[in-house]
Amino acid sequence: MSFSQSRIIWAMRFSLAVVVLSLALVAAGCGSDDDSSTTTNGSAGTASEAPQTSENGAGDDKQQAAQRDGGDGAGANQGGDGGSESREEVIERAEKEFEPKPNADNSIQEFGEEQDGEERSEVVDAMFAFFRAMANSDHKAICNGLTSANVEQLETFLKLKDKQGTCETVLEEVLRAQTPEAKKAANGTVYEVREEDGNAFVLFVPQGGVASYFVMKDENGAWKATSVTTGTPLDPGALAGK
Repeated sequence: MSFSQSRIIWAMRFSLAVVVLSLALVAAGCGSDDDSSTTTNGSAGTASEAPQTSENGAGDDKQQAAQRDGGDGAGANQGGDGGSESREEVIERAEKEFEPKPNADNSIQEFGEEQDGEERSEVVDAMFAFFRAMANSDHKAICNGLTSANVEQLETFLKLKDKQGTCETVLEEVLRAQTPEAKKAANGTVYEVREEDGNAFVLFVPQGGVASYFVMKDENGAWKATSVTTGTPLDPGALAGK
């Protein structure tokens, strides 16, 4: 198995591991406001020179696709320094941050095939609905938006603690300070949706954040979230010092 394949598998399994880790922290009595948060916060610096695109180039295609995603990510992205970025500026920055790098693992950016039209819209709508549910602490909607494997993991945790309840019961303990980051994610800008075999990587930039990805899975015709998070930075080092 190549390193790139290993990274993709890791990314898909990471979501469930986050749930398990969060539950373990709660069980050990170590829960804090940030226990279950693998999120994006702060902002990346805007590229000093935006990539040049032609009238019908990739940049314009991304802009048009972003506009079709609807109002979920509309408006300016407020940066951590108090500045702001227009949707166009976010897409331009995202092009540079998501651009495959020489001699680097680009498996996520090159996963599957880029989607457009209805397929893209379905994935994006489901992701933003999930982020809104997290922002509103709507535990029922969050559970409905998760894959069955994630729900099963949450409910197994309760059984191990000899407790009665459902997925919602666990989330009441686990999700404590996700609201601010979930709001940023719900107001983010989608750059690409890449899909293969019912798995989709959504490449997006949370409001005021850095290039991130979120994994969705097609489950019985409906796109479901594979993690109780608000996205994972493509470059973990991008948030260093933020």
